[in-house]
Amino acid sequence: MSEQSRFKDKLYQSLISEYFLLFWSKKDMKKLTVLLALTLCTLFTYCQEIISYPDFGIPVKNGMPFYELIDSINVKGKNKDQIYDACRKAFADIFTNSKSVIELENKQDGGITGKGITSISYKIGAMGISDQADINFSINFQSKDSKYRIQLYDINGGPYKNMSGIFKLTKKYRTSFFTALNSKMEAFLTVFSSTINENMEKTSSDF
Repeated sequence: MSEQSRFKDKLYQSLISEYFLLFWSKKDMKKLTVLLALTLCTLFTYCQEIISYPDFGIPVKNGMPFYELIDSINVKGKNKDQIYDACRKAFADIFTNSKSVIELENKQDGGITGKGITSISYKIGAMGISDQADINFSINFQSKDSKYRIQLYDINGGPYKNMSGIFKLTKKYRTSFFTALNSKMEAFLTVFSSTINENMEKTSSDF
């Protein structure tokens, strides 16, 4: 049973107990009315609580985690194919087996799509006890003259193998998990972008 379900059950039990106690003793019906109103109001407010990814600083698109980086500064003056080649090499630099990661690539269109996997470490208890979780995600790269875009989406994983299951955790653990997830995804974007830019510099310095 989830934390929310247990809380609702306790509220119902408390409400019923108080109701019969006051009803059968026929004391202070006004107090009963106030108690009933306050309890139902509390229950309604709790049930209406909506926890979403932005509450943990995670960017979203259509309600789901979505990360994007667009660079038009470090590759200014470079053509689409040069940027594409630098990205293609970045896949090989970052992933152990880039062939298993890349699902679709089209140099003519300047696009590469793939699926990656990483892991995060987050606290699950006192005394610094932590756990690790595998995170799966899709990555899309698109190059154009003098700019490129990296997107991370379809992000899933965790102890429940499903991102929605994280909301079953207590607030403390939810925060720990999503903070770690957010840091890892942002770091990946930074590393991927930096690797592309470094590859561009190496190409430019070649004789």
